Amino acid sequence: MIDAETNRPVDADTRRAALEVIATLVNVKRLAADHLLRPAGVPDDLIKLFLSGRDPTANEAYTKRQSGALILADLEHRGTEGEVVRKLLKIAADWTAFHLAGEEYKARAAVQKAREVQG
Repeated sequence: MIDAETNRPVDADTRRAALEVIATLVNVKRLAADHLLRPAGVPDDLIKLFLSGRDPTANEAYTKRQSGALILADLEHRGTEGEVVRKLLKIAADWTAFHLAGEEYKARAAVQKAREVQG
């Protein structure tokens, strides 16, 4: 998909960095929605999927990584993936609330990758 601001395609590394940000920066889904997804411009219907979506085959709640992948795929379909990913990586590059992460070292690595990709 094309990034609306830079007119460059969102490549696989950028998409992976955004997914890692969603999965690792905040341990609790509701806080992740409030601190990452809403400020990045993710629509409310996709935030609802993130918070309460369930895998129909296993009847278990989606993980943050699974939900994040679904959100990015839907945003690509809507044509807004580039803008949201850019905002998400900007939020991550400026991130300092590592106390919200489940694993601080993984969160710091995700922030570093966001800075590199944003570049």
